[in-house]
Amino acid sequence: MLRQWDDIQRAADRWNLEIVKKYEIIDVSGADVHMNGDFREMLQEVTLPSVDGIVAAAMDRITRPDSYSSFGIWDTFVKHKKLIWFPGSEINPALDSGFIETIITGMMAGLDRRRILQNTQTAKEANRRRGRCPSAKHTLPQGVDFNLKTGRWSWIEPFASRIREAFRILISEQPSIRSLASRLGYPCARTLYNQLRNPIWIGIREYKYRRGEKYPSKDGRQRDRRKVLRTEPLKVKIDIQPLLSDDEFTRAQEILANRKREWISSRAQESRFESTGIIYCGKCGKRMYSRTDTRPGKHDEYYCKSRFPSGVGCGSPRISREHADFVIQSFISDYFTKRTAVMSLLASLNSTPRLQPIVANIEKANAELARLYSEKKRLLTLSVRGLFDDSQIEAESTRIDSEIQSWMLSLAQAERQRESLSVANAKSVAEQVASIFAEFEFLSVKDRKKLLRRFLAKVYVCDGAIVKLALRVPSPGTNLGTRTGRGSWRRPA
Repeated sequence: MLRQWDDIQRAADRWNLEIVKKYEIIDVSGADVHMNGDFREMLQEVTLPSVDGIVAAAMDRITRPDSYSSFGIWDTFVKHKKLIWFPGSEINPALDSGFIETIITGMMAGLDRRRILQNTQTAKEANRRRGRCPSAKHTLPQGVDFNLKTGRWSWIEPFASRIREAFRILISEQPSIRSLASRLGYPCARTLYNQLRNPIWIGIREYKYRRGEKYPSKDGRQRDRRKVLRTEPLKVKIDIQPLLSDDEFTRAQEILANRKREWISSRAQESRFESTGIIYCGKCGKRMYSRTDTRPGKHDEYYCKSRFPSGVGCGSPRISREHADFVIQSFISDYFTKRTAVMSLLASLNSTPRLQPIVANIEKANAELARLYSEKKRLLTLSVRGLFDDSQIEAESTRIDSEIQSWMLSLAQAERQRESLSVANAKSVAEQVASIFAEFEFLSVKDRKKLLRRFLAKVYVCDGAIVKLALRVPSPGTNLGTRTGRGSWRRPA
């Protein structure tokens, strides 16, 4: 950086320039410098009449194009007739000679960057195949060291002994990775898992990925390159005494693979919680979360969201899964299988306050439709008399038809809402609900959960009892779907 400032000062002295403002852009590649906020601010400053141009140490400090869009920065200099000074040259991009020089020197800087990138990537790949460390030491797992001068690998204590102990415990006792990490003092169970999968402990470096294009840059800052999966992993034997035997490492990988399959299998199983998503706290009104606990003497439970994570809570106690699901199922068996009970639950839907805004919308839609039909009739009369030309009549007719269509849709929607709140509809829904829930106890867990979510929006529970319900009311004739799960239909007598 100091060398570049010296070059800029030499250029200013040679061309007798006065530097009015300095810009120092760090950790930004020449290929992405046009995306940087400071660089864009500098281009705005260049357009001022009091500024004649910019001074830079070299062309690659202004641009190192890797795409044709990078050449767009020269438009500012051409449009405003600004100059560029280097220690060895003065360039006017608005002239033919300056146009050629900026394009050629910029292209050479871009090619030089591509060549450097290709050389470094090739050298890293060669180091991988030779069994050396191609990157910085922080990319190595904890417990391994590589001497860049001598090219020798070595183990670092006490971390090497700790990973050897981790393999021994995993093979002999097969504990969970979380408990093993806590037992050996690892800060994160995922860190230990990744180290256990690394074959470096038997003296093999495995490279499954290679580096591809960079991730999109933000403000021109340097970004990491994407990982691209290799067709075949690169496995290289390194010069170090293995910590483990091949048999021990293979056995550990089998244990980890079986653990992963068991985890995936358990995640694919149907949840035991039948009320998840519809059960809410009766005290604060927040959703209740589920928590599984398979330890001896423990139970699955629902708890209020106000307790998560580590919250003080609203005072509502935790509810066991068995109790909460039993209460909801008992309520369904007592009420949803009887038409009169369902009718009483739907009675609130027939209240006058809920119907008043819907009736008002219907009256408004009918009034607007009457007005539009009157306008259309008057327009027809005026067209017969020849008071307007065809284009005006057609435009006005199109407007009226569009408004009529819009109000008809509003009227149909309001009519459906009024129908859904009518007593006749409540009777139809009650009969439908009662007939379906008559088979509730014979359904599979999956079908019971679907059915609950179809009719119940929210169930508020307080102290183990249901205190309030929010129902989903289907319209008459709704197809509720065929239940196909095992045990979906009533058992034969």
